[in-house]
Amino acid sequence: MATPDSNLKKKTTAGSPTAEHSKKHSSEGSSIFFEGTDKWEESFSTVLIRQVLKKGSFASITYPYKFAFFLAKLGYIPKSLAEYFNLDNQKVLRIPSITEYMNFMKSNEGDSLWMRGEIAFCSTFVLYAVVEICVTEYLMGKSKLNKSLREEYLECLFVTSKTVLVAVVITQPFTMLSYRQIGQYVGKEEIYSSALAFFKVFSKPGILSFIEVTLARYISHVIPTVCGNLAILSWDHWG
Repeated sequence: MATPDSNLKKKTTAGSPTAEHSKKHSSEGSSIFFEGTDKWEESFSTVLIRQVLKKGSFASITYPYKFAFFLAKLGYIPKSLAEYFNLDNQKVLRIPSITEYMNFMKSNEGDSLWMRGEIAFCSTFVLYAVVEICVTEYLMGKSKLNKSLREEYLECLFVTSKTVLVAVVITQPFTMLSYRQIGQYVGKEEIYSSALAFFKVFSKPGILSFIEVTLARYISHVIPTVCGNLAILSWDHWG
């Protein structure tokens, strides 16, 4: 991110190639919001397509692990994997590993099992990336060039918080739908495979519960994202 001194120099050389670069940097946002992308060399559409492919591929590859991890959180332990051990003269059930869950599910239903909830899960990642980039692009388009250090920190906090909020709210229905479709595997949820599944996310267990879960997810996303962006901003200035 440019320092106040460098921004001032760019402003005084209006019409030069440097000034044109500074205008582009202002309209397309700081690079800390685009995971190290050099915004002077890549167009917005290029960044958007690259992030969609990146997030979509990541979600598809990691989904089986997410599925197995979620089943473990639900407390689902197949009889064939149930093992007990003694702890302080008490019989305790051992929790299977993620690999054991994956091997069991694949042998039980085959590769088609991974389609359960995968579309909603991948949609969450892809849509989150698209919303995050578009909202950041819009907000950073209003950014002025010669900002003080304090203004840059406040802008980073404002842009990140607002971007994460919009992305979480828009993608939350897909996240809940994915988890509920996974829950069908162990009978913890009713069927969420019809066209009405998306609307059931709001109606059951209710809109207030939906808001509470969304708020919790927002907090879990915004804190590490803000801290990471502020750390990168500090490194750009003082590193």
